[in-house]
Amino acid sequence: MEKAHGEPSALGVVREGVVLRLAEGFPAMDFPKNVCKSVRVDHVQTDEHWTRNWRPCEILRQPKSSALC
Repeated sequence: MEKAHGEPSALGVVREGVVLRLAEGFPAMDFPKNVCKSVRVDHVQTDEHWTRNWRPCEILRQPKSSALC
């Protein structure tokens, strides 16, 4: 886990945390038993919950004319 926190993020410079889950599938009701998250030391904390400002990202779709076959 410590090694993963020290590796660079694919989305930025500093990895904020690591999410672990079982490789095989599991029922949604068992999510708390099969998924965990670890955040790095000094991870940014705010007074405002992320769900209040969260917006879905725009999904960019490749034009059909340039799709690979």
